[in-house]
Amino acid sequence: MRTVKVRHLYGAGETSAPWENHPLDKFIFMHPLLGFALACFKVMPPLAVLNDAFRQSESDTGMSGGVGWSSFEIDAEEYSELVEILCTDPGRGIVLDEELNDIGTFKEWSKRAMSKHNPRNSLTSPGRSDFTY
Repeated sequence: MRTVKVRHLYGAGETSAPWENHPLDKFIFMHPLLGFALACFKVMPPLAVLNDAFRQSESDTGMSGGVGWSSFEIDAEEYSELVEILCTDPGRGIVLDEELNDIGTFKEWSKRAMSKHNPRNSLTSPGRSDFTY
């Protein structure tokens, strides 16, 4: 498993933390946008989407901080290893969605994944016709 050298970026007006080494399967959840997408939508992004995100070298969420790293890409073998680790962990519940595999950018993938796999779409709430007390 690849090790990624990463540092936390503090919120507005602050500096950054010292560099740390983390395995790729941990780093992916440190990335604010990828981590949120994986935890919320429970869908594994395709290789091209991950590489699009990894090439950015930073994911800054403004006043909430973020993370920075040296730009990199993973190959198909590393992607397969990552998929196996994340998709076989019963605590994560992450799956592959073949319908989203034709997307090449993280921005487009996250829009389509949110539209299709948003957990709020399956909740019952006031104002919905299927709501019951």
